[in-house]
Amino acid sequence: MTAMPCGRRSEDLLRLAADGPAADPDLARHARACPHCGPELARLDNHWDDVRAAAATPPPAPPGLAERMVDVLRGVRGTGGTYHGVAEGVRVADHVVVMVVRRVAADAVAGLGHVRAVRTEADTIHIGLAVRYGVAADALAERVRASVLAGLAERVGPVATGVDVRVVDVVPPPIG
Repeated sequence: MTAMPCGRRSEDLLRLAADGPAADPDLARHARACPHCGPELARLDNHWDDVRAAAATPPPAPPGLAERMVDVLRGVRGTGGTYHGVAEGVRVADHVVVMVVRRVAADAVAGLGHVRAVRTEADTIHIGLAVRYGVAADALAERVRASVLAGLAERVGPVATGVDVRVVDVVPPPIG
């Protein structure tokens, strides 16, 4: 940026265009009267309109974000008011099933990644895993599936006949 013939710096005018007259009332007053600063500020302000318009427009949510967030929330809290029949007269709340699945799946993953989401649907448990880069995802997913089926049978009862494990993300290995 350069100095204007009146001695003011053009970067100060840019700051005025970006932040508005309240940012520097003295410079704003000067620019209104100065034959050099006035046109330069108008030019900068015109270019800054594009930036203001972009800043005022919220970016669109990525496709599927809302559904993934709902899955994550259900994977922490379960589906309210939903129960799973495990024996005659015995029902287990969905959030209990979700918490057991998260714990068993986290134990099965053990440092090789982490559980991103858990949700139940009829008699199937859906698990989303983030797997550390370099880990055999198929073997880890199978280990999680088998552990969850066994863990549910042992801790809660026959809640699910199927466990669907999906790798939803890959995370970098630890540094060091």
